[in-house]
Amino acid sequence: MTIMITMPFQSIWSNIALVGGLFVLSTEIYYHGYRYFYGSKKKVEPKPKPAVKKFKMPAWAVTKINNGELIPSTLTEEQLAALNSRKPAEIWNDVLIFPDILSSKRSNQRANMTINKLIRYFEEARTSIYLCVYLNSNHDLTDVILKKHREGLLVHVVTDYDTWTAHNNSGTKLWKKHGIEVRMKDTGYLMHNKFAIIDDEAVLTGSLNWTRQGVQSNNENVLVTTDQRIVSKYIQEFWKLWGQFKPTS
Repeated sequence: MTIMITMPFQSIWSNIALVGGLFVLSTEIYYHGYRYFYGSKKKVEPKPKPAVKKFKMPAWAVTKINNGELIPSTLTEEQLAALNSRKPAEIWNDVLIFPDILSSKRSNQRANMTINKLIRYFEEARTSIYLCVYLNSNHDLTDVILKKHREGLLVHVVTDYDTWTAHNNSGTKLWKKHGIEVRMKDTGYLMHNKFAIIDDEAVLTGSLNWTRQGVQSNNENVLVTTDQRIVSKYIQEFWKLWGQFKPTS
Protein backbone atom coordinates (compact mmCIF):
# COMPACT_ATOMS: atom_id res chain seq x y z
CA MET A 1 0.00 0.00 0.00
CA THR A 2 1.49 3.31 -1.05
CA ILE A 3 1.00 6.34 1.14
CA MET A 4 1.30 9.65 -0.70
CA ILE A 5 1.91 12.89 1.10
CA THR A 6 0.67 15.85 -0.77
CA MET A 7 1.05 19.58 -0.17
CA PRO A 8 -1.59 22.07 -1.03
CA PHE A 9 -0.88 23.88 -4.31
CA GLN A 10 -1.04 27.31 -2.59
CA SER A 11 1.61 26.30 -0.02
CA ILE A 12 4.17 25.37 -2.73
CA TRP A 13 4.02 28.81 -4.34
CA SER A 14 4.26 30.50 -0.97
CA ASN A 15 7.54 28.68 -0.31
CA ILE A 16 8.87 29.60 -3.76
CA ALA A 17 8.02 33.27 -3.14
CA LEU A 18 9.70 33.15 0.26
CA VAL A 19 12.92 31.70 -1.19
CA GLY A 20 12.92 34.24 -4.00
CA GLY A 21 12.41 37.08 -1.55
CA LEU A 22 15.26 35.92 0.61
CA PHE A 23 17.52 35.72 -2.47
CA VAL A 24 16.65 39.26 -3.55
CA LEU A 25 17.16 40.54 0.01
CA SER A 26 20.57 38.87 0.33
CA THR A 27 21.60 40.26 -3.07
CA GLU A 28 20.66 43.80 -2.00
CA ILE A 29 22.54 43.45 1.28
CA TYR A 30 25.65 42.21 -0.54
CA TYR A 31 25.46 44.97 -3.16
CA HIS A 32 25.04 47.84 -0.72
CA GLY A 33 27.59 46.38 1.67
CA TYR A 34 30.15 46.12 -1.12
CA ARG A 35 29.51 49.69 -2.17
CA TYR A 36 29.85 50.92 1.41
CA PHE A 37 33.13 49.19 2.16
CA TYR A 38 34.79 49.37 -1.26
CA GLY A 39 32.94 51.52 -3.75
CA SER A 40 31.82 54.63 -1.92
CA LYS A 41 34.91 55.31 0.16
CA LYS A 42 37.12 58.01 -1.23
CA LYS A 43 40.78 57.31 -1.32
CA VAL A 44 42.66 59.52 1.12
CA GLU A 45 45.42 61.15 -0.82
CA PRO A 46 48.56 61.98 1.17
CA LYS A 47 48.98 65.69 1.77
CA PRO A 48 51.73 67.15 -0.37
CA LYS A 49 54.76 68.24 1.58
CA PRO A 50 55.28 72.01 1.61
CA ALA A 51 57.91 73.12 -0.83
CA VAL A 52 61.22 73.93 0.78
CA LYS A 53 62.61 77.19 -0.46
CA LYS A 54 66.10 76.65 -1.71
CA PHE A 55 68.24 79.72 -1.71
CA LYS A 56 69.52 80.79 -5.08
CA MET A 57 71.70 83.81 -5.57
CA PRO A 58 69.97 86.46 -7.69
CA ALA A 59 71.16 86.66 -11.27
CA TRP A 60 72.76 90.03 -10.72
CA ALA A 61 74.71 88.92 -7.67
CA VAL A 62 77.19 86.45 -9.14
CA THR A 63 79.03 86.19 -12.42
CA LYS A 64 81.66 83.59 -11.59
CA ILE A 65 83.32 81.62 -8.84
CA ASN A 66 86.93 82.29 -7.94
CA ASN A 67 88.63 79.84 -5.56
CA GLY A 68 85.26 78.89 -4.11
CA GLU A 69 84.22 82.46 -3.37
CA LEU A 70 81.25 84.16 -5.04
CA ILE A 71 82.21 87.24 -7.01
CA PRO A 72 79.46 89.89 -6.99
CA SER A 73 78.74 91.50 -10.32
CA THR A 74 77.54 94.93 -11.33
CA LEU A 75 74.12 95.54 -12.84
CA THR A 76 73.50 95.98 -16.55
CA GLU A 77 71.80 99.19 -17.58
CA GLU A 78 68.48 97.36 -18.00
CA GLN A 79 68.73 95.71 -14.58
CA LEU A 80 69.67 99.00 -12.97
CA ALA A 81 66.70 100.74 -14.59
CA ALA A 82 64.34 97.99 -13.40
CA LEU A 83 65.73 98.15 -9.86
CA ASN A 84 65.45 101.94 -9.82
CA SER A 85 61.80 101.73 -10.86
CA ARG A 86 61.08 99.41 -7.93
CA LYS A 87 63.34 101.14 -5.42
CA PRO A 88 64.22 104.69 -6.51
CA ALA A 89 67.85 105.42 -5.74
CA GLU A 90 67.11 108.79 -4.17
CA ILE A 91 64.88 107.08 -1.56
CA TRP A 92 66.65 103.75 -1.09
CA ASN A 93 70.14 105.17 -0.58
CA ASP A 94 70.04 107.16 2.61
CA VAL A 95 71.13 107.36 6.24
CA LEU A 96 68.73 107.50 9.16
CA ILE A 97 70.01 109.11 12.35
CA PHE A 98 68.54 108.43 15.81
CA PRO A 99 67.51 110.47 17.73
CA ASP A 100 66.85 113.44 15.46
CA ILE A 101 67.65 116.09 18.02
CA LEU A 102 69.16 116.11 21.50
CA SER A 103 66.32 118.03 23.10
CA SER A 104 64.53 115.55 25.35
CA LYS A 105 61.39 117.66 25.09
CA ARG A 106 61.06 117.04 21.35
CA SER A 107 63.08 113.87 20.86
CA ASN A 108 60.09 111.51 21.01
CA GLN A 109 58.24 113.43 18.31
CA ARG A 110 61.22 113.69 15.99
CA ALA A 111 62.29 110.11 16.64
CA ASN A 112 58.84 108.96 15.60
CA MET A 113 59.34 110.73 12.28
CA THR A 114 62.54 108.79 11.69
CA ILE A 115 61.09 105.48 12.84
CA ASN A 116 58.16 105.99 10.48
CA LYS A 117 60.60 106.40 7.61
CA LEU A 118 62.33 103.17 8.65
CA ILE A 119 58.98 101.38 8.82
CA ARG A 120 58.07 102.54 5.31
CA TYR A 121 61.05 100.66 3.89
CA PHE A 122 59.61 97.43 5.26
CA GLU A 123 56.12 98.32 4.06
CA GLU A 124 57.52 98.58 0.53
CA ALA A 125 58.86 94.98 0.63
CA ARG A 126 57.36 92.82 -2.10
CA THR A 127 58.77 89.30 -1.79
CA SER A 128 61.03 88.74 1.22
CA ILE A 129 62.55 90.17 4.40
CA TYR A 130 65.62 88.61 6.01
CA LEU A 131 66.54 90.00 9.43
CA CYS A 132 69.56 89.79 11.69
CA VAL A 133 68.48 91.42 14.94
CA TYR A 134 70.24 91.34 18.26
CA LEU A 135 67.35 92.69 20.32
CA ASN A 136 63.77 93.62 19.43
CA SER A 137 61.15 95.08 21.74
CA ASN A 138 59.86 97.87 19.47
CA HIS A 139 56.14 97.42 18.85
CA ASP A 140 56.00 99.41 15.61
CA LEU A 141 58.80 97.47 13.93
CA THR A 142 57.46 94.18 15.26
CA ASP A 143 54.02 94.91 13.83
CA VAL A 144 55.18 95.83 10.34
CA ILE A 145 57.18 92.59 10.04
CA LEU A 146 54.15 90.59 11.19
CA LYS A 147 52.02 92.43 8.66
CA LYS A 148 54.33 91.51 5.77
CA HIS A 149 54.46 87.89 6.99
CA ARG A 150 50.65 87.74 6.92
CA GLU A 151 50.68 89.17 3.40
CA GLY A 152 52.65 86.10 2.33
CA LEU A 153 56.19 87.44 2.15
CA LEU A 154 59.02 85.11 3.11
CA VAL A 155 60.36 86.30 6.46
CA HIS A 156 63.40 84.74 8.16
CA VAL A 157 65.00 85.98 11.37
CA VAL A 158 68.42 85.35 12.91
CA THR A 159 69.07 86.37 16.53
CA ASP A 160 71.28 85.60 19.52
CA TYR A 161 70.68 83.15 22.35
CA ASP A 162 71.33 85.66 25.14
CA THR A 163 68.75 88.09 23.80
CA TRP A 164 66.32 85.33 22.74
CA THR A 165 66.08 84.25 26.35
CA ALA A 166 65.91 87.82 27.69
CA HIS A 167 62.60 89.19 28.94
CA ASN A 168 62.90 92.31 26.79
CA ASN A 169 63.09 90.47 23.46
CA SER A 170 59.30 90.33 23.21
CA GLY A 171 59.09 91.28 19.53
CA THR A 172 61.18 88.39 18.24
CA LYS A 173 59.24 85.91 20.37
CA LEU A 174 55.99 87.28 18.98
CA TRP A 175 57.26 86.67 15.44
CA LYS A 176 58.01 83.08 16.38
CA LYS A 177 54.56 82.67 17.92
CA HIS A 178 52.90 83.77 14.67
CA GLY A 179 54.83 81.36 12.46
CA ILE A 180 57.95 83.28 11.42
CA GLU A 181 60.98 81.02 11.47
CA VAL A 182 63.63 82.27 13.89
CA ARG A 183 67.12 80.83 14.28
CA MET A 184 69.69 81.71 16.92
CA LYS A 185 73.34 81.38 17.74
CA ASP A 186 73.60 79.46 21.01
CA THR A 187 77.34 78.91 21.43
CA GLY A 188 80.45 81.05 21.61
CA TYR A 189 80.37 84.79 21.07
CA LEU A 190 77.40 87.01 20.26
CA MET A 191 75.39 87.26 17.06
CA HIS A 192 75.59 91.06 17.20
CA ASN A 193 74.53 91.92 13.63
CA LYS A 194 71.74 94.40 13.01
CA PHE A 195 70.74 94.34 9.36
CA ALA A 196 67.76 93.66 7.10
CA ILE A 197 67.65 92.51 3.49
CA ILE A 198 64.54 93.49 1.54
CA ASP A 199 63.57 91.63 -1.65
CA ASP A 200 67.24 90.65 -2.19
CA GLU A 201 67.62 94.19 -3.52
CA ALA A 202 68.26 96.49 -0.55
CA VAL A 203 70.06 96.40 2.78
CA LEU A 204 69.36 98.36 5.96
CA THR A 205 72.26 98.13 8.40
CA GLY A 206 73.74 100.05 11.30
CA SER A 207 74.02 100.28 15.07
CA LEU A 208 70.30 100.46 15.90
CA ASN A 209 68.81 97.90 18.25
CA TRP A 210 65.05 97.63 17.82
CA THR A 211 64.21 99.01 21.24
CA ARG A 212 62.52 102.13 22.61
CA GLN A 213 65.82 103.39 23.96
CA GLY A 214 67.55 102.74 20.66
CA VAL A 215 64.93 104.70 18.72
CA GLN A 216 64.20 107.56 21.11
CA SER A 217 67.34 108.12 23.16
CA ASN A 218 70.56 106.55 21.86
CA ASN A 219 72.83 107.95 19.18
CA GLU A 220 72.26 105.37 16.46
CA ASN A 221 72.32 105.08 12.67
CA VAL A 222 70.83 102.99 9.87
CA LEU A 223 72.37 102.97 6.41
CA VAL A 224 70.07 102.13 3.50
CA THR A 225 71.52 101.05 0.16
CA THR A 226 70.66 99.26 -3.06
CA ASP A 227 74.30 99.03 -4.16
CA GLN A 228 74.33 95.44 -5.38
CA ARG A 229 78.01 94.89 -4.61
CA ILE A 230 77.13 95.50 -0.97
CA VAL A 231 73.72 93.80 -0.98
CA SER A 232 75.15 90.58 -2.42
CA LYS A 233 77.68 90.31 0.42
CA TYR A 234 74.94 90.69 3.02
CA ILE A 235 72.87 88.03 1.26
CA GLN A 236 75.80 85.62 1.41
CA GLU A 237 76.39 86.41 5.08
CA PHE A 238 72.75 85.93 6.02
CA TRP A 239 72.48 82.50 4.42
CA LYS A 240 75.80 81.46 5.94
CA LEU A 241 74.44 82.30 9.40
CA TRP A 242 71.08 80.70 8.60
CA GLY A 243 72.81 77.43 7.80
CA GLN A 244 74.98 77.54 10.92
CA PHE A 245 72.36 78.45 13.53
CA LYS A 246 69.66 76.32 15.14
CA PRO A 247 65.88 76.89 15.03
CA THR A 248 64.49 78.35 18.23
CA SER A 249 62.20 76.17 20.33
